[in-house]
Amino acid sequence: MLQFDSTKWRKLHSGDHFFVALVALMLAVISLTGPLIAKESNNEDLFNQALILYRNQQFEEAKVKWLLLTAQGQENSQLTASLLMLAKTYDHLHDPILAQSYALVLVNQFPGSRYRADARLLLAQLAEHNNEPLAALDHLLFTLTSTTSEAVSNRAIDLANRILAVGMSPDQIQTLATSHTRPDELEWIRLWRARASYGQGNKNLGDRLTDELLASKPSQRIQKAALQMKSLPAAQLAYPLRLGMVLPLSGIFNAEAADFLRGAAFALHERNKELPKIELIVKDSKGNGVQAAKEMLSLQQESVAAVIGELEGNLSAVIAGVAATSNCPLIVPVATDIGLASLNPAIFQLNGDLETRAAELARHAIESRNLRTFATLAPADDYGYALTDAFCSAVDRLGGRVVVQQWYYHGTEDLQRQFKAIRRAGFYEAFRDSLIRRHSSVTADRLERMFNQLDAQVKRASTDHQGVLESTDIPVRSIDAIFLPIYVEDIPYIAPQMALYNIRAQALGGNFWANQEILNRQQRYINGAIFFTGFYLPEFDPNYISFKNKFRQTTSASPAEMAIYGYNTLKVLIDAIDSGHQRSAELINHLNSLSNFQVLGGEIELAGHQRINRAINLFEFRDGNIQRLSD
Repeated sequence: MLQFDSTKWRKLHSGDHFFVALVALMLAVISLTGPLIAKESNNEDLFNQALILYRNQQFEEAKVKWLLLTAQGQENSQLTASLLMLAKTYDHLHDPILAQSYALVLVNQFPGSRYRADARLLLAQLAEHNNEPLAALDHLLFTLTSTTSEAVSNRAIDLANRILAVGMSPDQIQTLATSHTRPDELEWIRLWRARASYGQGNKNLGDRLTDELLASKPSQRIQKAALQMKSLPAAQLAYPLRLGMVLPLSGIFNAEAADFLRGAAFALHERNKELPKIELIVKDSKGNGVQAAKEMLSLQQESVAAVIGELEGNLSAVIAGVAATSNCPLIVPVATDIGLASLNPAIFQLNGDLETRAAELARHAIESRNLRTFATLAPADDYGYALTDAFCSAVDRLGGRVVVQQWYYHGTEDLQRQFKAIRRAGFYEAFRDSLIRRHSSVTADRLERMFNQLDAQVKRASTDHQGVLESTDIPVRSIDAIFLPIYVEDIPYIAPQMALYNIRAQALGGNFWANQEILNRQQRYINGAIFFTGFYLPEFDPNYISFKNKFRQTTSASPAEMAIYGYNTLKVLIDAIDSGHQRSAELINHLNSLSNFQVLGGEIELAGHQRINRAINLFEFRDGNIQRLSD
């Protein structure tokens, strides 16, 4: 009868090991009736049948027979082989929990089994798939120091090399020495530490660890591996530098994500340096916050040097929160949300946030255009509030004045109420200036009286008895500029109404104004408009034409807007890596000091600005052309 250590099973009877406890109980009970079952079936024939099914990849059918065999207890002379094969079968059936459970039954309950090393190898493979590299190496140490099979040993070595190539540090590997103290185990740990040092480009440390290992007179196999490793060129031993990327490849923005990825891949294709090799580890957030967090956690387990993502601000915030637990830099390539970079000191926002953009537009209007009085008209949503607040704060700080703010709900086409309010504020501003020039006192009552007098005069002169707000004959010139952070689909409604109500102010736009077709249609109303945007190249710009042609030749696709963002993001990281900044901490220091870095359609200026790009693109639309302003 099988004997079970109840103490061990109490430890295993939790979490993922619940199935192991069930198996133990099953084995204990069935062993009492094993002789009856043994009489009814030929275990050897059953094992062979199961093996044939397994080799034919009929895993569901094989699983049933392995379960029958493991249920036989000691009456089955091939019990441990059946447990191993059942674990492997569950692995093929994509059930890692049960695969791990049956492998642990073999390892923990049958220490003398010759299949124990194979079970440890399977557990190492499962740990690797679960992004647990240290746990995988822990199992591999048992395999390598106990197996007599050269095939098993070779598979274990290949798996160890693959795990080390993920980028594990020598210090991480050294932690294994606390639980593995046998000389043969320590030899492998020393060899792996040396390999990791070479892989990270630290040849001096790799040579020292290799010499120490050779001086300890290790086994012939370890000695041969160490000598071969030391003889290879450093470039050949270097591990690829891994960059993680979290994108909504199957979300509602999957087309934009695919375009971004093509731009990033094209930047790698253009790179004229082979070493260090750069690998992109791409994860699919599916446009879902929980999934984005899971993928960020998995990237942290894969020892990436930096992570790029996400396209949306809310998902960028999710992965930024997860990234706060590590020292891995997170590059936010597209999102313009305010406050993202404040979530942790290793976040870098390559697309200037809304606050930075609006403040730069206000600075340009006041300092370069000598505009002093402003009105705002914005959508009543988070985007409109954020931009308007930032713009008005900057105007106040720079000595300008916002005389009126108006809001509308997205989709509203008739904005006569808002433009009448702007006209009223404009006339009040004119009266105020007139009184100040006469050194008269400026009071609200006096401004109201002057407005009413003007309104009455206009009504008397009007054939349809319209007042100053309804009549558009009198232009409003006292407002120097009107800030319109509106959506592109609202421009065809708002631009003509601004002209209709005779508001002679400089039009200032926001993120969504970079649309040549829409602006051309409204040119008579908004000629000379100034707006900001992210990385942008007009269609007839020579740099864009050259980029587009090369991109098409390489990818067989035309670059959309997100391709430029993907291309620029990789350009920043490639420049950092090729200039010697390859570890996470080095990349963080490099990005913190990045200044005047030229990219396609703009530049990046992170130094001294809380890790937010402050190099803002300002454009002017005049006479059918969108031209970037040098200021």
